[in-house]
Amino acid sequence: MVSYAYTNRKVFKTDHCVDGYFAQKASNERKAIGLQIFRMAVTNLSPLTITELFSPNLIRCVINQRSSSNNNLFSAVLDSLQALTVRSRREPDVVLPLLCSFINSGLVNFDRITKTKIFEELSLNCPIKDASMFLDRVRVEIRKPTIREYTDAETNRRAAADILLQYARRQTNVTSAEKDSPVFPWKDLLRTLTISAYLKTVDEDMSKSTKEVFRNRIMSVLTHILENGLDPDCEYASDIVVYIDKMCTREEYRLSLEADEAIFKVLNRSTLLLKDIRKDIDLRPENQRANQRPYLLLFALSILQVHNGDADAVSVLEELDESWNAAANGENTSTTLTELVLSFISRQSLLFRKLAEQVFTAICPTLDSVGLEALIEVLSKKENLSGQQELFDNAEDEDGLDQLSDNIDEEDSEDEDTKESDDDDDDSEASDVEIIDMEDADTSDDSSNISDTDSDVTTPSIPSNGEDAELEDFEKKLAQALKASQSKASKATTGSKNGDDDSDSSDDESMDDEEMFALDTHLTTIFRERSKQKTVKQDARNAKDTMIAFKTRVLDLFLILIKTRQDSPIFMLDIILPLIILIRETKGKGLAEKAFNVLKVWNENCNKRKTWPCRNKTKEIDKVFSVLSKVHAELKNSKNASKLHANAASRAGLFLVKSAVGAAGQVSFVRAVDMYANLQKDWWAGNGNIPASVFTEWTSWCLNSRKTA
Repeated sequence: MVSYAYTNRKVFKTDHCVDGYFAQKASNERKAIGLQIFRMAVTNLSPLTITELFSPNLIRCVINQRSSSNNNLFSAVLDSLQALTVRSRREPDVVLPLLCSFINSGLVNFDRITKTKIFEELSLNCPIKDASMFLDRVRVEIRKPTIREYTDAETNRRAAADILLQYARRQTNVTSAEKDSPVFPWKDLLRTLTISAYLKTVDEDMSKSTKEVFRNRIMSVLTHILENGLDPDCEYASDIVVYIDKMCTREEYRLSLEADEAIFKVLNRSTLLLKDIRKDIDLRPENQRANQRPYLLLFALSILQVHNGDADAVSVLEELDESWNAAANGENTSTTLTELVLSFISRQSLLFRKLAEQVFTAICPTLDSVGLEALIEVLSKKENLSGQQELFDNAEDEDGLDQLSDNIDEEDSEDEDTKESDDDDDDSEASDVEIIDMEDADTSDDSSNISDTDSDVTTPSIPSNGEDAELEDFEKKLAQALKASQSKASKATTGSKNGDDDSDSSDDESMDDEEMFALDTHLTTIFRERSKQKTVKQDARNAKDTMIAFKTRVLDLFLILIKTRQDSPIFMLDIILPLIILIRETKGKGLAEKAFNVLKVWNENCNKRKTWPCRNKTKEIDKVFSVLSKVHAELKNSKNASKLHANAASRAGLFLVKSAVGAAGQVSFVRAVDMYANLQKDWWAGNGNIPASVFTEWTSWCLNSRKTA
């Protein structure tokens, strides 16, 4: 029968598949036979012939049978459809005709309708050489969706946006592994999304929510590009801006953005400046483009954020404009760019975090001590509401906020201590660690309504000691209010009985309307205060999590700096003490471990390159020993510090000694010996909380250094 179809395709399609097997009144047995024939045809027919199998009756049968798992052919339909994906993996040339057949039938949303991933798998198997034609067909479908009884325009458009995102994420290489193979058309894909995201026509019927979906998909695609290093020239984001500007010159298109004249003025000026930067980059040789590309990327993404409706992005564009003009005059703008990088990593968007890392990598070679201080300042902020508000310039009553946050930290600490004592009583080493894991601390009580993804049942949390007190106070107020109302009601009842012994209604109506209203008002006030307390506590917990996450991202920037600045300039020593203090003070175990890792990576890199942040200069050597003195003071004066803190301080001290000895040899070694001797005297006298391991590591290093000298 299949071979017969090669020469009589129309007859095969009409007589056997459509009318004979998939007719609306056909039995399930007959449809099952038709599905078997369909699977055989998909496996053996030529690509063009396969497309003719997608008849309305076949599509209707597939959709109806996959609508419920109770249908007899629910699984049989899936088996037949999977033959399409098997064939597409074996013969990539068949993918484009199949995709076009689905789109022509209005089945962009096929996967959701049929509870499968057939269309998604086919699109992911589309070869790069056919990508442009596939994108052209999707672009037409988005502009004029194919409407059928089983779908609608908005659903098809959103499904098309999702398919484009999935297709983009499949591409992970800058260039294809095969020689002379085509390059993936990133610009075509982004432009396809751009038209629907940021532009509109006079007669357009696309909803605002659908446009929002397209904008989100563009940001996701750009995130994927940055994350995988697929845009080394930083041109794709700027191409979107230029394309928007170009399309607006046509009569049929205009911007979707609705904003006032001042915003459009900033937007137009920034777009012109972006074009100038692109021209400037093109005119420069490759080795002189590194300083311009961060600006190109920053301008492009900030402009897109304005189009996305982000009002804060307007001020960012103004700062970028000033910074670019200063850079054009030969000034060092690394500090300004560092502050912009900090503003980007404070956002929840993965795209802007990747942007921040890429920009920071580019400015690291010119970063100075002022720019570094901006990063260090973040680490010194408290991990509570006052620290968050101070950092983001919206400080209020800091004393009250500090007190509230300290109370919450104490509650979290008590919960954590109880957990550790129950789970790990025999572990003496764990009892020395005071650092609390952010994830563990945040799961206590009402910090968030975390629901199990596999269950709709919410497990009640166990209140902490502080919450017990709050609950007891709440219940006390509630009981007093009810008791007072009952007392009034009792008096009213007694008076009624004394005045009229024959009254039968006094037992039923013990309170009048005024008393009921007063009680209701009192109860409302009590419950409102209770709700306000819970909201404030939740805000405090969220602030702590936000600050820990922000500091973690700053540490990522420190790692980039350490790996990029191989010369390790002397001002980089300023990060040592803040990192050690952070390890001691933070409530996030992961943050403390990451801070320790920064020091560890820096030490390893310097050992490997034999390059230390100190030259044979008196001022630099004095600075090294000044930092070492502060590290020893931190060791001596720290109370209840963890073993991780002691380890970090000890390693940092040895790192500083290595740097000084490497620069000045015997003179620096004698100076270091004196400092460690004084520290050991304090340890012997019991002054401070100095761990003995510091001197063990110091002695071990001295012996090893003497052998290799």
